[in-house]
Amino acid sequence: SAQNVIYNSKSHEGDKFISAPPSSPLRKQELENLRCSILACSSYVALALGDNLMALNHAEKLLQQPKLSGSLKFLGHLYAAEALISLDKISDAIAHLNTENITDVSLGISSNEQDQGSDKGENEPLESSGKQIPQCYPNTVTTARSMMLFNLGSAYCLRSEYDKARKCLQQAAAMVHPKEIPPEAILLAVYLELQNGNTQLALQIIKRNQLLPSLKITSPDVRKKPVFHSIQPMQPIQMPAFTTVQRK
Repeated sequence: SAQNVIYNSKSHEGDKFISAPPSSPLRKQELENLRCSILACSSYVALALGDNLMALNHAEKLLQQPKLSGSLKFLGHLYAAEALISLDKISDAIAHLNTENITDVSLGISSNEQDQGSDKGENEPLESSGKQIPQCYPNTVTTARSMMLFNLGSAYCLRSEYDKARKCLQQAAAMVHPKEIPPEAILLAVYLELQNGNTQLALQIIKRNQLLPSLKITSPDVRKKPVFHSIQPMQPIQMPAFTTVQRK
């Protein structure tokens, strides 16, 4: 399996290729890319299976890799945060959802981090191949940060910090086109308005299926009243399945 190749492969200083039977030999950078992709996929699968400790372990190992593409770093933080939230470690999850963690979402590592090779173009970033990034995946830093903010709002909501959650929601919505706002964010906005006592505004958000300016409740008694006890706190927005980085 690919994991056996990762853990059993041996190389010597100066070796350009690494044996990876039964496939053809791998370049060092290809092996690093494969290791990162395996860790990202393993974390995602563990989350889907409900094994949050294993998912967190894989995500943390992914983030420790010395040569990590921006896209996989983004996923590493997102998967780690989701696992931590499921483990009721909200504060640790919030640290992973910091938008400053995301400075790049490219599919390949930057050119100055590539292993030098003699063949022209063998170490070019993967996005230069002309393949388009799937639409379900953020293709800009701004979009990725907005997704982080939507999830950060959910995390604050789980701690009943509704003002912070609302602020994150508003910041995220301002960063993307209204049509790009995920449905989970709409539901989060509805939940926040119900908690704030704005029942009519919550209904309007549902009817229009879009975020609307929040209204402030002047009476403190209104906010103290429980609203719709049957509604459960929003869970973090789950990322769709991620296609592993393609080798050339």
